Amino acid sequence: MTCLGYKRNTYFTNVKYNYSSIAKSAYIFHRLALLSQSFFIAKIIAKDGTDIMAVKFWNPSPQGIRVGDCAVRALAKVLDKDWQTAYLLLCVRGFEQSNMPNANSVIDSVLKDYGYHREPVPSNCKDCYTIADFAIEYPDGRYVVGTGDHVVAVVDGDIYDSWDSSTEQPLYFWTRKGE
Repeated sequence: MTCLGYKRNTYFTNVKYNYSSIAKSAYIFHRLALLSQSFFIAKIIAKDGTDIMAVKFWNPSPQGIRVGDCAVRALAKVLDKDWQTAYLLLCVRGFEQSNMPNANSVIDSVLKDYGYHREPVPSNCKDCYTIADFAIEYPDGRYVVGTGDHVVAVVDGDIYDSWDSSTEQPLYFWTRKGE
């Protein structure tokens, strides 16, 4: 597999790193740095040219906030809401529970209203399984993936975040029945 990375008008091609714990032949352009508000994408591409997984810079925050709002960004993406609506959903539920909007119990409660439930990450190697591995293993559907201190949206096998969180180790994820 080949990985392509794009940052503004710079193209990185055929950069190979042994990366995936799922497929021995998977490679990714690993740990590209994100500059604030710059366009970013990194892809894993199979030998036949099909896209397997991409990390896409995505930050719907109207103020360009990149820290502390991961739950808002993730829910906005998977629920197809704008940043403000996702923020209000979390804040109101947090208020009702006397908890912070980014607490797992609050995220869980909001997502349950939309048919999601939480599951542990199915891995026998918690130290080597990454969000990129999750995205490759789950190429279809809308997921919120949690690491313990970060949540990220994975939609149809692509990671949406304001930074490259593909190498973080997931512990659990929220999914809807049938996905």
